[in-house]
Amino acid sequence: LDRASEWVREVLEVPAGKGSLGGDLALAETYGESEQALKLYIEGLKVVLFQNDRDQSNAYYDSALEIDPRMVLAWLYKALNQWEQGNATVARESVTEAQKLAHRLPERDRHILKEFAYQMDGEREKLEKLYRLQFEITGDVAPLRKLAVVKMLSGEAPESIELFLQVLELDHSDLGVYLNLARLERSIGNMDQAIAYARRYIEEL
Repeated sequence: LDRASEWVREVLEVPAGKGSLGGDLALAETYGESEQALKLYIEGLKVVLFQNDRDQSNAYYDSALEIDPRMVLAWLYKALNQWEQGNATVARESVTEAQKLAHRLPERDRHILKEFAYQMDGEREKLEKLYRLQFEITGDVAPLRKLAVVKMLSGEAPESIELFLQVLELDHSDLGVYLNLARLERSIGNMDQAIAYARRYIEEL
């Protein structure tokens, strides 16, 4: 095993053995060659998973990329965070960086990158139908949240506001919705409502 592979196993607490995390395959291509960058990347994943804090997550990814600019997973998941936050322009820039290094991704993450790039390049109506269908079938709030973001990025503020309010009804823990609602209300000139949502976000932190 190369040293990067050993670092990955240590940080992820993976037991030794041929069947563990790809057997004896070198992992430096995917996870980079810096132990510190890897740890920062994992912290970025954890802070979204446990705290839903995408700003802090991106701060971890940025720190990882300062150490290892070729850490493709940090570019990919940074882009996904930015998209969820409604920052389409910077998300596209991050996707472009990830695409340059796509050969370093595991198969599953290559599929995520391709699907994500496809979303950003158009076919909005198909995406909206897909997200609505997923929500109707599963009741999962995630596709509804994605649909709200698509509407927000498309400039359809009233529709996006309605969808984000539905998200809040189903998932009170998603505080980022308050910030999106504040941005949307501000975009259509409802400053009092925008301030109210921003205040609610601060109170709930």
